[in-house]
Amino acid sequence: MTAANGGGGFLLIFLISTILIGFPLLLAEFALGRSAGVSAIKTFGKLGKNNKYNFIGWIGAFALFILLSFYSVIGGWILVYLGIEFGKLFQLGGTGDYAQLFTSIISNPAIALGAQAAFILLNIFIVSRGVQKGIERASKVTMPLLFIVLPQLFDKMPFGTIFYVLFLFATVTSSVVMLEINVDNITNQDNSKRAKWSVILEILTFVFGIPSALSYGVMADVHIFGKTFFDAMDFLVSNLLMPFGALFLSLFTGYIFKKALAMEELHLDERAWKQGLFQVWLFLLRFVIPIIIVIFIAQFM
Repeated sequence: MTAANGGGGFLLIFLISTILIGFPLLLAEFALGRSAGVSAIKTFGKLGKNNKYNFIGWIGAFALFILLSFYSVIGGWILVYLGIEFGKLFQLGGTGDYAQLFTSIISNPAIALGAQAAFILLNIFIVSRGVQKGIERASKVTMPLLFIVLPQLFDKMPFGTIFYVLFLFATVTSSVVMLEINVDNITNQDNSKRAKWSVILEILTFVFGIPSALSYGVMADVHIFGKTFFDAMDFLVSNLLMPFGALFLSLFTGYIFKKALAMEELHLDERAWKQGLFQVWLFLLRFVIPIIIVIFIAQFM
């Protein structure tokens, strides 16, 4: 179906973009993070031996904060739908017009904000407990649920319920990472401050996310450059902050990050074929990726 309707071209472009842009940038992040051993913001100043480079980390931190503010709204919707599906499972609710149901959920301020708050509380609970007690323990719980418990329930649970349970797991694991990075940026791995700053950051996230949660209800007529607040924040993150962050990451790694450190962190030695791969990686970071990103950004300026 994908190939027959023209989606094959999209998949081809996606794969090429992943190989030429995504994978080299992922390696760059690995190399920078492993070499610096500090928070994401301070990484660039430490490796560039000048704190002026920390602005690259600040772009990422700000993007994650904005992203989580409206991502938590979507997470709240998933919680509501999961509750509805469990209600059907126990015959507490019936089927209906799903389009009307979705509209009624996102346009109701109490439901939208309450669900967003519940999703944020779930994130606070996990991140505030730290990596071992929070994130790792959550992973240890969710993995058995995914591969042991849920398969046993497949025969008993409607597929709608299973879908939203899995969807919730995927959403929570992503949002936890968004929060964790900024908590680490502030606490500098000081676990005594983790709980406090997890709460503070998520309160700020909730407050900033209120307009996004209300964008399809009482604030539906409020527009920024012709977009609802939700869509405007999505545009800001997806089309500006992330591309600019990737651009500066690529240039920093290609021109400022020491080659010897990069090779060490990527486990490359002096063998010719590994040197060749390294030079291809540098070429992509210095020339190909920046040009592609600039062209992409120019379309929205």
